[in-house]
Amino acid sequence: MATLAIDYGDRHIGLAVSTVAGPMPLDPVDLKTQIWNERVSHIIEQYDIDQIVVGYSTGNAELLAKVKGFCTALQGLSSLPVELADESMTSQWAESMLRSFELPTRAVKAKSHSVAAVKLLMAYEEGKKRGVLSFSK
Repeated sequence: MATLAIDYGDRHIGLAVSTVAGPMPLDPVDLKTQIWNERVSHIIEQYDIDQIVVGYSTGNAELLAKVKGFCTALQGLSSLPVELADESMTSQWAESMLRSFELPTRAVKAKSHSVAAVKLLMAYEEGKKRGVLSFSK
């Protein structure tokens, strides 16, 4: 069984799954050109997902409302539990890390959501191990 972490953005949805080797980023979903629910359904089946964690940022009320709406849509897509987890600073961390590889700006923006989902998944799994979870449902 595995966890799917999702970093929701206005243009891209970053995805990462837990594996025996650790968190693995997946190609992000471009919301302008792809249908996210088909992709997420496929990932749930392919990786035997048993829970979903969606990142949210406390600093942006408008985006938080969109994330909650997205979570509602996820719950309609699957019977899996969906948890919200604070993703503060994961996107900045991801962009900084990707820039260190001297990638073009467009590539950094496109891939940063999936790398942020990896960071979210790492924090979520570490919190579970320590018994310190500050997540909401």
